Amino acid sequence: MATNLIDTVKDYLTPEIMQKISSIIGETPGAAQRSMNSVIPAVLAGVADLSSSADGASQLSNLIDKATNNGNMLSNLPGQLSGGTATQTLLNTGSGILSALFGDRLNSIISALTSTLGTGSGSASSLMKIAAPMILAILGKERTARGMGTAGLASLLAEQKSSITRLLPAGLAGALGTGSGTLRQAAGVSTTFDENRTNEKPWLWPALGLVALAVLAYAFWGRDTGMKPESVKQGLASLTQMTLPGGKVLNVKQGSFYYNLAGFLANPSDTAAPKSFVFENLNFEFASAKLTPESVPTLNDLVELLKAYPSVQVKLEGYTDNVGDAAENKKLSLARADATKEIIVTSGIDAQRVTTAGFGEEKPIASNDTEEGRAQNRRLELVVQRG
Repeated sequence: MATNLIDTVKDYLTPEIMQKISSIIGETPGAAQRSMNSVIPAVLAGVADLSSSADGASQLSNLIDKATNNGNMLSNLPGQLSGGTATQTLLNTGSGILSALFGDRLNSIISALTSTLGTGSGSASSLMKIAAPMILAILGKERTARGMGTAGLASLLAEQKSSITRLLPAGLAGALGTGSGTLRQAAGVSTTFDENRTNEKPWLWPALGLVALAVLAYAFWGRDTGMKPESVKQGLASLTQMTLPGGKVLNVKQGSFYYNLAGFLANPSDTAAPKSFVFENLNFEFASAKLTPESVPTLNDLVELLKAYPSVQVKLEGYTDNVGDAAENKKLSLARADATKEIIVTSGIDAQRVTTAGFGEEKPIASNDTEEGRAQNRRLELVVQRG
């Protein structure tokens, strides 16, 4: 009987390690440990899926080689989780691994984890970035100890796939796509396991039905220079279609950042300007001004809105909690606002329309005495001044 991989990974999560991880994500060690109990099978499920095809197994082997070439990670875990450059390097490595494992599904997986764990998306993302290189390093150690090649490692993962998926929360299993006759395509790797084409894509007909509904709704509303929101059901989430001046259509969730922003811009009678909106699903790498990969697409709708309303001027204001040096926090908050502006300008918005400011721990919107409050204070705001 093969060693249980989940238990093997958990053996490395000593109290010392969990204390350091909890400091990184801003949660208690107990909460971090409970979260890791879902994160570990999630990452392992992605690893098992990737290794299910010959090309995927080869890609996984290469990922393990790169992870283990960064030094003996497992013997130096405390040092890599102590903050600074070492921790940032670890998180960046994890980010690359997750992108290779999950591709464009990563954002939905993090969202499912966030909902399951009851933590912020930044915490869930950081936990996955920590777990990914650690898991690959453990697999590399197991591969060496057993004298396995690429096929042997794939076989080991296949043996344990069912036990891994059984530990996934229901919502997360759906986001990962486990339990179907075919497994997901990761990072452009094609995986086909069933010659019965009738069962190859069980999601196809429901998806086509949603597309048809959206097309009919769009045809009904037509294109004009205003916005006509109507609800569209996508799964259990209520989305709204908004037609912008110029004809661009946005699909946004009711009550969300973009729903409120678009409604404000489309209503000339609302004179409450300047008006601030707090970004949602916009996260940065730990102690860095670099946006996480899953956060960059969040800005796409903002670019479309700014293009639709070319006279609107906006200001990006960065804020932090009160943890750490106040001067450094202020510098980081400005750097994050500037990094966000750079993406917006690169996407085609005139730089003169976007200004930035960093306020650090000033102007908190919640108490810094709790993690929930600190998470709210770590934010980026968009301040709109009508043109």
